[in-house]
Amino acid sequence: MIKKLLILVIFLLSSLVVLLLLSCEENLGSTGNLTGSLVDEQGNAMKKVKLKITGVGTTIGIAYITTNDTGNFSFYSMPTGDYFIVALDANENPIVSVGFTIEADKTTTLNLVKGQLTPTPTIAPTSTPTPAPTPTI
Repeated sequence: MIKKLLILVIFLLSSLVVLLLLSCEENLGSTGNLTGSLVDEQGNAMKKVKLKITGVGTTIGIAYITTNDTGNFSFYSMPTGDYFIVALDANENPIVSVGFTIEADKTTTLNLVKGQLTPTPTIAPTSTPTPAPTPTI
């Protein structure tokens, strides 16, 4: 009886390990990293500046990060996709806006300069759906 129980426990643990390995394999290649720097027009580091990162199109999410004392920033394990980063001044006005793409297992580096403004992408409105016809009896 103990031998059968031991075999069952070993089987269940082995199955659990296989499932964990398979679930980890699915997540490989689905994230990348972002690093960069922010400087003013004279090349001086802009420290403690709030950066807003938003997804574009099918990439969903909003994140806020801040540049460090040397104007550098990083964000790790971002889902792959297209994003837009906006640096905001103390009054929440954009001073930099740039689009970028995160690729699987790669690091995207952005060297941002104050005044570098790319129009923020907008999502085109969908047409108003036509109501379904009312059935007649």
